[in-house]
Amino acid sequence: MLNQVFDFFKQQLNSYFSRQLSATGDTVVYLDGKNMDPLSLELNKITPLMVNLEQEQVLRPADRFSSMNEVGKVEPMNPPLRLNVYMMFAARFEKYDEALKHLSLVLRYFQQRPVFTPETYPALPTEVEKLIMELVTLPFSSVNEIWGAMKAPYHPSIMYKLKMLVIQAPVPVAGGEIERIDHNLHQ
Repeated sequence: MLNQVFDFFKQQLNSYFSRQLSATGDTVVYLDGKNMDPLSLELNKITPLMVNLEQEQVLRPADRFSSMNEVGKVEPMNPPLRLNVYMMFAARFEKYDEALKHLSLVLRYFQQRPVFTPETYPALPTEVEKLIMELVTLPFSSVNEIWGAMKAPYHPSIMYKLKMLVIQAPVPVAGGEIERIDHNLHQ
């Protein structure tokens, strides 16, 4: 599911850049797996990165391990996993002003469209109910720690908290009720 949500935002932003800048080709790209240690961002591109993942504790159900099935029967079931994903968009461009221009467009895009639902964005993965993008302002020390942990030089970047990604494993199909047990032991 995480990969589908990242793909969705990558496609949305690339379409937006194409319209705003008449860009050809993808501007938002993933990291190349060969350039991970130390981290190396592609030149003249914006790279989305998952920086952190946290479980949303506020909306936990009272009875954590039961849920109502389709026919109204309460069954034991693990509760949905509600996640907040911290997404960083890092810009590496030859010209510093180009990096700032592209990050400004990312800011504008999410300022205009902070909420994503299947009704307004049919391209969202089918399991997604609603996603909310919230800008996160990090203190200098946190920015330094993040880039230090990635073993990369600082590049202009912005952080968003992607709220309420819900993951629910499908309920296993239960067998029918046991109606009779035979205790015949043959020797």
